[in-house]
Amino acid sequence: MKAILEFELPEDEDQFTVAARGMDLYLALWDIDQYLRSVIKHGVDTDKISVYAADNIRERLYEILEGRNLNFDMAS
Repeated sequence: MKAILEFELPEDEDQFTVAARGMDLYLALWDIDQYLRSVIKHGVDTDKISVYAADNIRERLYEILEGRNLNFDMAS
């Protein structure tokens, strides 16, 4: 199975960039999630962010992703 995305450049350059760099965005969000998980689990960087704040931010991140029908299990 193949999927082909076509863009009219330069008019669709923003959409092309988002499509082409989607994995980078996914990995950046994954890194943020793992940082928050570490703070929650180990209390790391508690001088910068509290465990309570990290937990609330992580919950909100999941709500935002779910609202767009996304989750971290999508890429494997």
